[in-house]
Amino acid sequence: MANGTLAAILAWQQSIAILAAEDVASANEFAETIGAISTGMAPFNIAAAMVAPMIALLTAIALRHQKPRAVGIAAPSLITGTLALAFIPGSSAAEVSRIQSYNVLKALDASLLATVPLIAATIAAATVLLIRRLAAPTAIALVGEYLC
Repeated sequence: MANGTLAAILAWQQSIAILAAEDVASANEFAETIGAISTGMAPFNIAAAMVAPMIALLTAIALRHQKPRAVGIAAPSLITGTLALAFIPGSSAAEVSRIQSYNVLKALDASLLATVPLIAATIAAATVLLIRRLAAPTAIALVGEYLC
């Protein structure tokens, strides 16, 4: 419920910001006005965000026999990654770096956030498989060493 409320508030604020872009005569000027906002993001996060849709796509391919699950896992990251591509012409028109454009980074960040649970689940599953393959004393020592 709280997430839905927060999403509605953010959508409302973004809608107001978009509608506030006045005095534009063409779609090109509108894209330039919206793309002119510049911001920053940690380089590692930028790289991870650019790779996130590819990870989601590879996961969907791996789960191709379970279509509803594959679509449910990959769609949010792929859609927001596509949205980032849609914002690139506006940032280019505003002469703002694609990597520094606020709207491109927001979309990439959303793509990363949609993919992080998938990455965490994969790491957890790999860790469990590794520990299962080790002998019990070795696994206990490995986990104990990691926690200390």
